[in-house]
Amino acid sequence: MSVYAIPFLGDRLLAYGSRSSAEHQSTAVDANIKTQKQTSSKTQPVVPPSSDLLHTIASIRVPHSFFTHFYVTSLCASLFWLHQLYNRGAAVDWVIKLDASPSPHATAASMTLGQIWFLWTLLVLQGSRRLVESYIYSKPSKSTMHVAHWLIGLAFYLVDSVAIWIEGAPALSAHDHNLFSHKELVTTKALLGVTLFIVASIVQNRAHARLASLTSYQIPPGKLFRHVLCPHYTAEIIIYLCFAILAAPQGKLLNGTMVAALVFVVANLSVTAVGTRQWYLKHFDAADVGRRARLVPFLW
Repeated sequence: MSVYAIPFLGDRLLAYGSRSSAEHQSTAVDANIKTQKQTSSKTQPVVPPSSDLLHTIASIRVPHSFFTHFYVTSLCASLFWLHQLYNRGAAVDWVIKLDASPSPHATAASMTLGQIWFLWTLLVLQGSRRLVESYIYSKPSKSTMHVAHWLIGLAFYLVDSVAIWIEGAPALSAHDHNLFSHKELVTTKALLGVTLFIVASIVQNRAHARLASLTSYQIPPGKLFRHVLCPHYTAEIIIYLCFAILAAPQGKLLNGTMVAALVFVVANLSVTAVGTRQWYLKHFDAADVGRRARLVPFLW
């Protein structure tokens, strides 16, 4: 959000997809060359070194198709922690020691072993679906994103694979048996959370399918996009809200660690949704765009 607040950085580092098209970039370069030619015959412009550095940093971009790497990373990390949790490996023991708390009530307030298995499964389902979608719905494109966006995304999914179970560390340290030796009854809260997760996943999948079916840049038609411009972002936020609710330790409404992940997702997608709406307003009829919200139907 800090980067977004600085126009020079926000325009160059946060834009991706259609908002960072080669056409837009070449236009900016041509304009810069034209300005240099006009001023060269009069006086040599003084360009601050910091400006050159920022332009150099902004030019480091990777293909938009690298989004697939996020979900490959998520699945690989989840499978690694599956092996560690099942066999009580050295890595999970190391994390448990880092999370060790002197409080005698830590175990009582932690996630249960059943929750750990449950949330790990949901995260794998989410990562698997998004990976399949990224292959099925991808199209050849010259769109790019800044390398910082790519690196931050990779870091997020690596950390996410630990965040989903870390508040169960006290429960893990209190048991010598592996993750799958514990069973518990399915609660009403779990049923409601999974139902919401499934609905949000279906909505996101259908939104991605609709976007992939477009033959040109346009405001997507259909019920999902009737009141909101980015329903796939809204669904992603709901999915992480489900994680925070379902992973909540006993006696708590939300899982604090997954709330941190939720806050990141909300901030990231809100900024992107603002940019998306601005792009639509620039290229399409304002009256048609104006009645659609960014993320929350009828509100924002």
